[in-house]
Amino acid sequence: MIFLPTRRRVSASPVPKVLDFPLMDLLHSCPDPIWCIRLPDFKLVFLTLGAERLLGIPLGELPLRASVGELLVPEDLPLWKRFLQEAQERGEARAELRVRRGDGGEVWLDLRGVLTRDERGQPRYLTGIAVDVSDRRRAEDALRRSEARWRAVLNSTGDAFLMADQGGAITDCNEAFLRLGGYRKEEVLGLSLRRVVPEDQLGILDYQWHLGALQGQCDYEVDLLCRDGTRLPVWVQADRVLQEGEPPLLFAFLRDLSASRKVQEEQRHQVAFLRTLLDTIPSPVFYKDAQGRYLGCNRAFLDLVGRDLKEVEGRTAQEFLPASLLPQVVRSDMELLRHPGTLSFETPWQAGKGGERHFVVQKASFGDEREGVLGFVGVMVEITERKRMEEDLREARDRAESSSEAKMAFLSHMSHEIRTPMNAIVGLSELLLEECPHDPQREQLRLIREASGSLMELLGDILDLSKIEAGRLELDHEPFDLEETCRSVCSLLGMEAKRKGLVFSWDVAPSAQGFFLGDSFRLRQVLWNLVGNAVKFTERGRVHVTAWGEQGEGGARKVHFRVQDTGIGILPVNLERIFEYFSQGETLLHRRFPGTGLGLSISRHLVRAMGGEILVASEPGAGSVFSFSLVLSPAPEGVRSGRPGDEGSAPLPEGVRVLLAEDNPANRKLMAALLGRLHWQIREAATGEEALRLFVRTPFDLVLLDIQMPELDGLEVARRIRALEKARSAGRVLLVALTAFATKEDRRRCLEVGMDEYLPKPVTPVELRRTLGGLLSRRASSEEEPEPRGEGRGTSVTDLEVLRAMTEGDEELMREFVEEFLQSLPEQRAVLDRAYRDQDEGETAYVLHRLKGGASYLGGREMESLSADLMTLYRAGRGEEARPRIPELLGLLARAEEELREEMEVALSGAPSLREGVDGEKLPQ
Repeated sequence: MIFLPTRRRVSASPVPKVLDFPLMDLLHSCPDPIWCIRLPDFKLVFLTLGAERLLGIPLGELPLRASVGELLVPEDLPLWKRFLQEAQERGEARAELRVRRGDGGEVWLDLRGVLTRDERGQPRYLTGIAVDVSDRRRAEDALRRSEARWRAVLNSTGDAFLMADQGGAITDCNEAFLRLGGYRKEEVLGLSLRRVVPEDQLGILDYQWHLGALQGQCDYEVDLLCRDGTRLPVWVQADRVLQEGEPPLLFAFLRDLSASRKVQEEQRHQVAFLRTLLDTIPSPVFYKDAQGRYLGCNRAFLDLVGRDLKEVEGRTAQEFLPASLLPQVVRSDMELLRHPGTLSFETPWQAGKGGERHFVVQKASFGDEREGVLGFVGVMVEITERKRMEEDLREARDRAESSSEAKMAFLSHMSHEIRTPMNAIVGLSELLLEECPHDPQREQLRLIREASGSLMELLGDILDLSKIEAGRLELDHEPFDLEETCRSVCSLLGMEAKRKGLVFSWDVAPSAQGFFLGDSFRLRQVLWNLVGNAVKFTERGRVHVTAWGEQGEGGARKVHFRVQDTGIGILPVNLERIFEYFSQGETLLHRRFPGTGLGLSISRHLVRAMGGEILVASEPGAGSVFSFSLVLSPAPEGVRSGRPGDEGSAPLPEGVRVLLAEDNPANRKLMAALLGRLHWQIREAATGEEALRLFVRTPFDLVLLDIQMPELDGLEVARRIRALEKARSAGRVLLVALTAFATKEDRRRCLEVGMDEYLPKPVTPVELRRTLGGLLSRRASSEEEPEPRGEGRGTSVTDLEVLRAMTEGDEELMREFVEEFLQSLPEQRAVLDRAYRDQDEGETAYVLHRLKGGASYLGGREMESLSADLMTLYRAGRGEEARPRIPELLGLLARAEEELREEMEVALSGAPSLREGVDGEKLPQ
């Protein structure tokens, strides 16, 4: 049934009058739904077809619903209830609320309803129309969201914002503006801009207002008048915004300049402070841009260059610095441009009448990652006085070194002068003791030998002390048998202990036995001092020497040595004093046990040089314990040798032809007597010339050369002998140096000129037999070795077995060494070729030194010897003598290169080479 909404009361008939059908068609054609609700149960009794289009629900399904409230969005039910209440109270009502569509969507409706009452005045029907306002509500929501976002943006920005109308009245502002001026919003809205600008700056405001009206925008600085009357500097950017059909508006952003003004003020103060600070620095300071234009400097720099500030600022170094400094200035600037950072250099400065001054210039670049280097800052520190002091120190050092050299030369000379006669004394006393075992004067001879030994020990201590003081103490790094080293000390000192009635024992634990790399001579010296002191200061009881080892890092062995005695002991106050030079702890002890007091101090230096420390524990009257530990690396298997003395202990051959060259008659007689006891054939020479004449006429197996002979010394005789052998293509005779010089440098010089061994004076019979026996034994072994297999090959000039021993059989390391040697040959040949053509460039001695070292590793004895001979000549300024022999060395190099390249080709082809023999058998390692 259809009912028309009406304001008048209707009859109380239970059913309204039914509309005719033409009117019903008219209502259904209305696009907006017309509805009627029965009261008080709120049932929908009438609804036009417009609802079907709007809600997407067929009208036939609507009566099934209990009430209109079921069509509403739940959140809008309170609005619906207020709508019904208003209609009952006022007779009509209007509300906007949402209803649910059949597809689950929502529609905003503008509901308008009129209440119809019956004849008793009771509400009967609520009739009205529903207009779809969804589009308008969405537009309004979008507008609200846009305005909210816009206001949020304005409030979130750090800058203040205000909007004014054409008359200059503020129409809106953000929170930042209110905070900036301390205003409340209700106080600002409608307020004229002229009220927020101080009166003395209204002219600025008026001018900028008109400028903005003409240009559409303007920016300027002005003070903002705050609510409390204070003034705040602000920067204003204003834009004139035109709206269609509306008067223009002014949008203005304001930024607080208080902080920047404060920073500017602080910067002005800082610049003034820095200027004052720079002027108080006594060193010249400057700074300039990346183009080299000086931006500023301090007073010291102006005084140095003799200019005023205006003559420096904006100018480059070329305009006021001395021309001699410009290349260094430009180079340093370019270097800092390429590699930003810091650099320093020294530069002289000509100071006119004041003479030359010297400065260290420290320069640094400044800039950032974005713009790169912006400039440079530099400080010039004067070092004129330091230069003068350095020169004084250099002269003093040269004088000290000259004095030290003179001292060492004197000591070396004195050593030679003492050892030369001592050689005869010691040797002849040894001979007499051996030849007269029952002579009544044997005791006197023994005393002579012991006194001579003490004197030689003292001489050795003085030389060691001089080396330590001069910082020239050097240690060997050669293989040695640790047990044999201990035996050589303990066997001799043990005899002395037994003569005193002491119990003497020594032990080397298995963990400390074996071959190690180190200086056995110095280790023996330390043990001799410690064990000798233990025997010396022990009247009764025992002396015990022990050595044991433990595993260290990297395969090394930490070996501990301990010498324990039951002697007189040491007072606690003297435990450190005993290590001082010329100190024995107490004067009375020195009287009872005479000595230099150098042994322990030298021993401490030696142990420290070897990486250890001597420790001592003692109790007066109960004895002492001296101990130290050394970290020793095991000697490679390939370079280990038998015990020292083993070779010399073998029977010596008879009939050896010996040439003895010695200028001292007593020493010559002694050596002839010692050698004669070996049943050898001996020819004597008193000078080097005589020795050479005998060598040319007579074949010899062994030549003993005294180094310090007049006119032609032993070194030169050795050089000439080796040269004669090469010229004749003769066999190599054994050369042994006899010298009273006792330094490692002396030994090196002897070996460099081709000597095979070195015998320091005084020479004892035991040492003579051991050394010469070892040489002859090795010579015999080498002569018995079979010739190397191979066809069409002469004598090799290299022996890779030497390299294998040095590298412990590491084939890769051997190959790398050979390749490096071959790669260096072209350069070395070029230097030698220039030297042969008398175009020596100062490199020849260095190249010969390198060749000598390389040849020694490759087993090239001939190359090594010839290189050493030529190197010595060049270093002595005797290049004319060396030049004719260079082709000989070049020939050896060519043969060595051929052999090594063939070896490398064989190795690369997979055939037996560096590690295996030609028949495939494994070579001994």
